[in-house]
Amino acid sequence: MKRTMVIAMVLGLLIVLFVGCVPQEKPETEEPMVTTISEVIQMIEDNGWIVSSNTPPAEAQLVHIKGIVTYNYDYYAYVVDQEENAGIKLYADGGSFSGDDIEYHLIDATGVAYARDYGDAKEYRLYLKSDVEGATFTIHEATSTLHDVEVLPAGSELTLDLYGKYVTLENAVYLGTDSYDNYLFDNGGETITVYKYSDVPGDLATDSTYTISGVVGQNYGYILFIWDESLVTPSE
Repeated sequence: MKRTMVIAMVLGLLIVLFVGCVPQEKPETEEPMVTTISEVIQMIEDNGWIVSSNTPPAEAQLVHIKGIVTYNYDYYAYVVDQEENAGIKLYADGGSFSGDDIEYHLIDATGVAYARDYGDAKEYRLYLKSDVEGATFTIHEATSTLHDVEVLPAGSELTLDLYGKYVTLENAVYLGTDSYDNYLFDNGGETITVYKYSDVPGDLATDSTYTISGVVGQNYGYILFIWDESLVTPSE
């Protein structure tokens, strides 16, 4: 009986040692889906990847996009799709987009797709922070041409449907600045806010009419981000 037990124990030990020596295959890493920005936005809405914090929900997936940089600041950048006028915000570690010369450059980005809900506004994002496995981006040296701009009629306001898009307002009347130093323009009865750190001409004249172009983003509501003062010109 004792001999039988000893043999069984030896065989069990040998099995354990053998299994331990067999290389264990790592689970396959799911490849990020390559898609357009408008498709990413639809995925976010369809799957409900929407949160009220800066961290994406656990179930949100990695996607890969290509976009042209419009406005950038430190840890974020707005990009517009190469093939269509659709945009999204890249949200990364501090200093990731601090360069002054990356506008119009193409970015390849892989990150977690989600939306941040502020209650009165929502923004679509690609989360690129280093704490996410597989998140990465590459800024290409060559510059690219933006897709055709969307001209907003007089009386239009900035809404979620325009988020991330490259838009133009014609015959916008400059009203001055608000209490936060943002620039205000009247667009046929609707007040359009331009982000205070936008690159605009220093000689804007109150009650004068301008054609202004920029990307629709979010900062306490939907506002316009302008990255080059050449995008603000007096209307003829």
